[in-house]
Amino acid sequence: MLNQVNYPVTSFYMRNLANNWIPLYSYQGEFYLYSPSNWEDYSTLILTDSTIVYSSKDGCLVDLITDFGQPNYTSYNFKTVNNLHDLVNVELFIIDPERGITIWKTTHSEGVDYQLMVSPFIIRNSQLL
Repeated sequence: MLNQVNYPVTSFYMRNLANNWIPLYSYQGEFYLYSPSNWEDYSTLILTDSTIVYSSKDGCLVDLITDFGQPNYTSYNFKTVNNLHDLVNVELFIIDPERGITIWKTTHSEGVDYQLMVSPFIIRNSQLL
C-alpha cells in the first residue's frame, strides 16, 4: 500500500484509544451486538498507530493515517488516505465513556457515513440487550 499512495508513514500516539472495534447497534434506546447469519455486511475495524484497517468478508482495506488530533477528552480526528488516493476524514465521538461506546463519522468523496462502534475488550463487562 505504501508504494501505491506515496505518503510517508507517521506513527501517532493514540492516548489509550482501543485498537479493535466492532459494530454496535441501537434499538429503542438499548444497545446490542449483532452477529449476522449473512456475514457479507459485517465488518470490523483495527486501529494502529499509523493505519485504520477495515476488515470484511472481502478482506482488508487499509487507510494510512496522515494526521491525528484529539480536540477534547471525548473526540478524536483522523485524516487518512486510502489506496485509491482518496482523502478521508474520520471523527470519533465517545458517547458513553464507561462502556466505550463511540460514533464514527467518516467523510469521503461519496458522502458521510455514521457507525456506532465499541471495543470488544471494553464492552465485555457491560450489560447489553
